[in-house]
Amino acid sequence: MSSSVKRGRLIVLVIVSAWLLLSVTAVVARIATGTLQAHPGIVSSLFLTIGLAYYLWLGYAWAKWAMAVFSGSGALLGAIMLLFRGEGVPPVRVALVLALIAYCLAVALVLVFSRDVHEFLAAQRASASPPEQG
Repeated sequence: MSSSVKRGRLIVLVIVSAWLLLSVTAVVARIATGTLQAHPGIVSSLFLTIGLAYYLWLGYAWAKWAMAVFSGSGALLGAIMLLFRGEGVPPVRVALVLALIAYCLAVALVLVFSRDVHEFLAAQRASASPPEQG
């Protein structure tokens, strides 16, 4: 395994782990505060994240693009939320939203432009394809 593929594997592992941690934390926080029924889509979001993480790890290009689009959309929505609802929001929450915007934007850019990620996903696809019979 080349060093580029190893770096790509580490990058994808960090991205997948962080997204899963964020998703699980959001569900647990809703359960702890008793507001899960008011936000039922958050559980669906967790299952979507698990599915995307699995297919991204297997090397599927559509999963990479879906995760990049969702991450970029998250950054855009976070920025819009701050612009239109930022006044009167506690500074700690603004800092948290800014950190999430930066993270989402970084994930989208790394997934789309990282050569290491591209090589890792290609290696994953190659190792999963059945050998040719001839």
